Amino acid sequence: MTDNKKNNVPEGKNVLIMEVPFTYVDKALCPLYLISVETLKLISFLKSLDNDISFIDTRLNNKFMWRKKKAGISGKKELQMHIQTISQIELKEKIRNLKKTPDEILLLAYLPFAPYTFDSEVIDSLIEICHSMLPGVDVKLGGDFIRLFPNFTDELKQEIILLDKISNIDSFKPDFSVKETWTYGVFQIAKGCSNKCSFCSASLDKPQKLSLDPVLDYMKLADKKYNPDVFWNWDPNVLLFPDHFEEFLDKYIASGIKASLRFALGFQPDRLNENLIQKIIDADLSLITIPFESGTIDSKNNIEKPYSIISSIKVLNIFKKLHANLKRTQSSFIIGYPHDDIKSIFRIFISILNMGSIPLPFPLYVFPHTKEYDESIDLLKDKGLAGLHGQLWPLTKDEDVEDYRNLLRFLRIRDLSVAREKSSLLKKEWKAVFEEELKLNSNFIKLCTEAKEDSLEELNRIEKEVAILSNEKKDEKILYIVANPKPVNDSVSQTLGEYFKKTYLEKNPTASFIDVNLYNEGIEFIDEGFINTIFKKDGEVSEKSKRLIEKADNYIDMIKDADKIVIVSPMWTMSIPAIMKAFLEMIASRLFFYHNDHFTNKKVLCIFSRDGVYSKEGSRFINVQEKSILAAFDFMGIGRDITYICAEGTHDKSRREDIINQSKKDILQVIDIFSE
Repeated sequence: MTDNKKNNVPEGKNVLIMEVPFTYVDKALCPLYLISVETLKLISFLKSLDNDISFIDTRLNNKFMWRKKKAGISGKKELQMHIQTISQIELKEKIRNLKKTPDEILLLAYLPFAPYTFDSEVIDSLIEICHSMLPGVDVKLGGDFIRLFPNFTDELKQEIILLDKISNIDSFKPDFSVKETWTYGVFQIAKGCSNKCSFCSASLDKPQKLSLDPVLDYMKLADKKYNPDVFWNWDPNVLLFPDHFEEFLDKYIASGIKASLRFALGFQPDRLNENLIQKIIDADLSLITIPFESGTIDSKNNIEKPYSIISSIKVLNIFKKLHANLKRTQSSFIIGYPHDDIKSIFRIFISILNMGSIPLPFPLYVFPHTKEYDESIDLLKDKGLAGLHGQLWPLTKDEDVEDYRNLLRFLRIRDLSVAREKSSLLKKEWKAVFEEELKLNSNFIKLCTEAKEDSLEELNRIEKEVAILSNEKKDEKILYIVANPKPVNDSVSQTLGEYFKKTYLEKNPTASFIDVNLYNEGIEFIDEGFINTIFKKDGEVSEKSKRLIEKADNYIDMIKDADKIVIVSPMWTMSIPAIMKAFLEMIASRLFFYHNDHFTNKKVLCIFSRDGVYSKEGSRFINVQEKSILAAFDFMGIGRDITYICAEGTHDKSRREDIINQSKKDILQVIDIFSE
């Protein structure tokens, strides 16, 4: 039995309940004006403890200017936020007209449809109004956000009610009597989630089914009394239990409820089959969401989802085959990861439009207990509640914030012909990717609908076949990095490197090499000023540090733009030349610690020369040439797909020509693999 007193739950009191409204920068995509089903259940529970409840609806669809908030990773940019609620004048009037003076006030922070952040300044403002209108009345906080992220409540400095300790709250029906009129209803048939997706905290709740008959009973009563237009589902993953969901649809169809159903949080596409989709069509749902994620191998590797774009396309294709109205479907996807794959984003967007659905892009909201938060905790720990808001782009470089805002606006376009006309919203590099994906998309969709399974292997196969079917192999850019001060004809590694370039271009004439010899680049070792800059410490930046930062950013762009990388280097003192180490340190530190970013997987070929022989068992342990490159590239996100060509024993001049010829044969063997 729950100890209500221990958990600060009121008994026999007059309690005023209000919900915390939401702030946003750009037009909100979800109906943030909805009262949560948890609040309505809590009201029923509190009434059972002889509390007299007053309720003021603060989640109305009115929009006001709020305050400017810091945006981007370091917060150097500010964006104007808005708030969706009632006016302060109206709120004060409603408090003034309460029939009974409350003994305490309960502010509830429940999350509608997505884990939006709560602005602590909004909560402070509500508390200030309550104290000014009702001096001496205690204000307490409760709700999902307070429960899931208790470390963030420290800045609120209010007494907390741990509502999650109320074990039987889901046995109470939502109390719709707190409002005289309803244009909508809310309901829930399951809680929690078994998936541990990279951006979501729903898995913190253990998955559980809720009994269907009580749910349908209160829906029928609300439908009869208030005649709402629609009931919104409140489940984080309604297909946790497919049979349970199917039973609900059967009972809803038989119930006579006039209001339609909307499932805005999304159906996990790999759990939908033709039978279940037919039931959804029979139930005449007025809105459903089919999430899209992972349009490419790179994005699938970075985003922890149990499905890829294959499942999402196959599901929309079944809806089309069954002649469903796809204008009742919206397809959600997320942007704003540090590892965003722009190709994947446009592939998803174009596929959604070509399939006839409505794109629903979301900026990344970052929360404790999620992969994205944990990987970036040093950058996020001081941002506070509002700083995690997705529309403030918390993991995006400050200088890219406006590009991402324009990208979000572009991705909300609902017609492909309009998108083509509005592509000027995109920066030059993104526009080129969008136009390339336009050419390939029909073939991509066809292959996805024919796919036998949703797997990494299948997605990889589809990507390769798209290039073949489109008869347009992309022009490759290969970054060719040399760490050798000698002239080519006096360098074994460079002789082999030039042979590779010549042979590769014969087989891949559309490829291009971007040559970078580190000894011609004026690379210097990083200094204290550079370190202070990447860790965003105050202080004057020296001219040397400015040069290093400019070079680092230039090299980062070059690596991002390259499809593959070739490293040409001798072994010096059992390792890579110091200039190569300086090059890697400069890039890795700037990329990771300042930009909070990493590269995507790329193929790498290392062409090395060695005076001695260090590949044999007895001497392999002192060879750190290969390990240095592997460690650096893996750390930066380029991965472990590295091929090594090593010309060993070149100190023996009598054998040098034979060694070079053997290495050329090795190059011929790997060219086909490197070309894929």
